Amino acid sequence: MSIAALALFAGPALADVKAGVDAWTAGDFTRAVAEWQGPAAAGDADAVFNLAQAYRLGRGVEADNARARQLYEEAARLGHIKAADNYGLM
Repeated sequence: MSIAALALFAGPALADVKAGVDAWTAGDFTRAVAEWQGPAAAGDADAVFNLAQAYRLGRGVEADNARARQLYEEAARLGHIKAADNYGLM
């Protein structure tokens, strides 16, 4: 697959992750979580990490440390360094 084709498919996922970050920054945690669901399911490490943070903090979802731990582990396997750190601390 060419770089251009990869960029074409990555664009919407990156946009959703960014939209989620923007919603989070604005305090709309429920919308942030909703924005990250699709990219996380598609294997976006940043989206998975962000969902882990939401579950750890109980923002936009009910706090669930077990779910946060699973998501940190998944994001770490996808190469997210900060997720690996957080996973190790849980």
